[in-house]
Amino acid sequence: MCRTRIGQPNHLTPNQQQIHFVEVKYCEDTRTENQLEAAKQQHREFCQLLHGHRATAAINHHIILLGVGGIIYRPHTLEPLQKLGLEPCKAVKLALKLYAHFIKYAYKPVST
Repeated sequence: MCRTRIGQPNHLTPNQQQIHFVEVKYCEDTRTENQLEAAKQQHREFCQLLHGHRATAAINHHIILLGVGGIIYRPHTLEPLQKLGLEPCKAVKLALKLYAHFIKYAYKPVST
């Protein structure tokens, strides 16, 4: 299949446009469903408003969950990253980098 690249996004008609809203969340290792549902609820209205504003553009909300203990979930971490176009090994590498980022900033000692 041949795809044409358009240099300027504003040259696309609304039905050719896609908006990907990516949200990375950290959750308790054993309660992924609670965090997943909270994330969906938190941004449901935003996605509806965005969809109404963008006419027929496709709006995609991707929630990427990482466990605070370093768990990388196949359905909640790797699969959303792969849906965004990453190969499986790159999805794992990115998940590990996101977790390292979380550790670096969440557990930073407080200066006195």
